[in-house]
Amino acid sequence: MDNTFSHQRRVLLCEQCGAPFEALPAGGSVQCRYCNTFSAIGQRDERPVFASLPAQAPLPEPERLARLRAQDGRPMLPPGSLLPLMPNGQLEAWKIGEAVTVWQNTRRELRTSSDFEAAERLLFLTIVLSQYFFEQGDRERQRALFESALEVFSLPRHRQMMLCYLSRCACRAGDLDAAQRWLTQCDPRSDDLAMDSSYRFSWAFIDTARGNFQGVLGALGQRFDEIPIQDALDGSACALRANALEKLGNLSGATQELRTGFARGPMLRATIEKFLDVHPGFALCPHSLPQARAGHTEVAASVAAQRAGGGRVFAWVFLVVGGLELTVAAVLGAIELAPSLGFELLGGPPASNDPMPFISLLLGGMGLLFFGIGLFAFLAGRNARRLRLSGIRGQARVLAVVPTSVSVNNMPLVKLQVSIELPGQAPYNAESKLVMSGALLVRAIPGASVPVRVDPKRPNKFVLELD
Repeated sequence: MDNTFSHQRRVLLCEQCGAPFEALPAGGSVQCRYCNTFSAIGQRDERPVFASLPAQAPLPEPERLARLRAQDGRPMLPPGSLLPLMPNGQLEAWKIGEAVTVWQNTRRELRTSSDFEAAERLLFLTIVLSQYFFEQGDRERQRALFESALEVFSLPRHRQMMLCYLSRCACRAGDLDAAQRWLTQCDPRSDDLAMDSSYRFSWAFIDTARGNFQGVLGALGQRFDEIPIQDALDGSACALRANALEKLGNLSGATQELRTGFARGPMLRATIEKFLDVHPGFALCPHSLPQARAGHTEVAASVAAQRAGGGRVFAWVFLVVGGLELTVAAVLGAIELAPSLGFELLGGPPASNDPMPFISLLLGGMGLLFFGIGLFAFLAGRNARRLRLSGIRGQARVLAVVPTSVSVNNMPLVKLQVSIELPGQAPYNAESKLVMSGALLVRAIPGASVPVRVDPKRPNKFVLELD
């Protein structure tokens, strides 16, 4: 068992160099082994998070749930002071050092103040940096980051979230006793959605590790949106809920739960799949995940075809109308080129002012235009469907969205210029023409990162994974 997140240990970050060091729960003077700086450490605060608040009568459960539901549907956004550091809501790897400096400065600020904006800044940076250290395999620094933030937080909301993060990390490391011990300071019946969701999800995580799947459903509900969950935890909660349903024998319910989560958009789907991928030891959703992926991919492929070409009906209408016009134009042209046939059909030689040649040319031009639009829509839709089903997954950074003079189904066709990153390859630029639908309008903002599927044989051919 990994004891990195044991409750018996106390690990903090040096305020001078940022390296992790161990301290006693009782406190004392500790020397950093990297920069030799001495730090005076106080006693660990093990009081309940709500100890500093006035005593209140407990809320009736229906009223508490109503308050939680009123807070749902609000994504966790970085504080305004962090926008220069994270302009797109994401922290680039080359800005990690700067983010750590901001984190350290904010930590010092909260030692002498209880400024809410500073606390929110530290909370957001702690979550983002902890994910980076987790991906780097630096569990010790991740542990120290959480506990150091915990020591300067004063509000129950921030303290409870840190305790719950420590609990889940201990659970992931196999230390279930520590995972449960970290939660003893938490408020189990908070009417703050972030606090309640963190607590519910942490217990569901522990129950998953213990095989108590009824406990998971008791904490998270039987289906999506049954119990209000903070947006940041919706994907992970969906994964644990689906796994519990499958392990209890309800494979169709588990598959539907994942399909429901996938249908909420690519960001939530990516969160679900990432959560499942980073917890292989739990063997989550072994049968429901492949079924949910297959069903969702089929639907998403149809949507991608609709977005790229305007839809199958649109393409066939233009192909049929264009084909009919070309056929009529060809018949009229044949009559003009075969006078004897024309005399026989029309009862005599054509008049000099006969409009038939003009009508033939007009219908032929319109037929070519309509047939060309239909063929473009059909081929674009078929290609988008193929790529969505079998293309290589990658990420595209939007460089520019260039308008064209063409519209499809009253929606403008635009030229999207992107920089594509595929696993094991250097980034490269590509462009594609797409219908500017509502989903594309929201996601295709210059600088934004969007998942894509790329043709393995023609890397310049791609489709956005918006669904």
